[in-house]
Amino acid sequence: MSVRHDDETWLTSVELAARLQISARTLDSWATTGTGPRHARLGRHRRYRLADIRTWESQRLDATVTGHPTR
Repeated sequence: MSVRHDDETWLTSVELAARLQISARTLDSWATTGTGPRHARLGRHRRYRLADIRTWESQRLDATVTGHPTR
């Protein structure tokens, strides 16, 4: 379930994994290695702000178009 705070939407790991069509395990791996979108930790749980997800997706798209991967 998405959490709303002052016009900012936060997604859970499960929601983001579904959005990206990847497994939650892959998303966890990306978070551990720093290759995924920025996240906040609330106890043991990660939350991803939609604005950060869109920025990360845009950077990944730019990297694909130019042929230079971004980390």
